[in-house]
Amino acid sequence: MLRRILLFASALVLASCQSAPPPPAPSPKPSPTRPVDVGPLPPAAIERPASFRELPNWDVAPIELPLSAFKRSCVKLQDRSAGDFMANVAPWAGYVAEWLPACDAVNDAQDDESARRILESLFTPVEISDPSGKSR
Repeated sequence: MLRRILLFASALVLASCQSAPPPPAPSPKPSPTRPVDVGPLPPAAIERPASFRELPNWDVAPIELPLSAFKRSCVKLQDRSAGDFMANVAPWAGYVAEWLPACDAVNDAQDDESARRILESLFTPVEISDPSGKSR
């Protein structure tokens, strides 16, 4: 689960570096086509709120690197409009304004333990499972 937090923090860092793509050139008018049968859609993933206690080794894992990555993302957010999506390709990640209080709070972390308490007060881990119930 810590890997998921690290992965999410890394994704935030990468997403905060994204700039808006240039407007697309006008495309020629497409010719009508028949719909293509792609078959059934895969079943949706199951999301379940979890607790930090469920994360393996959460209480002893070093948190300095993921916290440092999160803080670097926060620096990038300061230059963005509060009304911007965190990432245009991931609107589910919310708006910049929704992340700024978390950015302010993590600056108060003095050590791993205080950082854990701050993160626990701000976030809820989510376990993502495939439809059979197997955790991803």
